[in-house]
Amino acid sequence: MPKKNLLAALAIILLASGCATAGPAALRLPLPPPLVLPTVPIASLECLSDDTYNKLIERDVRQRERIHTLEDIIRATSP
Repeated sequence: MPKKNLLAALAIILLASGCATAGPAALRLPLPPPLVLPTVPIASLECLSDDTYNKLIERDVRQRERIHTLEDIIRATSP
């Protein structure tokens, strides 16, 4: 008899839990604080070649673009 009761209880639990409609809880992701980068005086950049200076500018632009992309993803996935 105890085996029948155990099977009946298990069946009830499985049926009851299968009817639950609640999905996973969606948490709002916080945006991280703005990135504060150190400033570089123009005089420090004068010794750079044009090619190196252009690469530095390109790196900064790509970094800003990536930050905006990640912020957009966080905003789009938050409820």
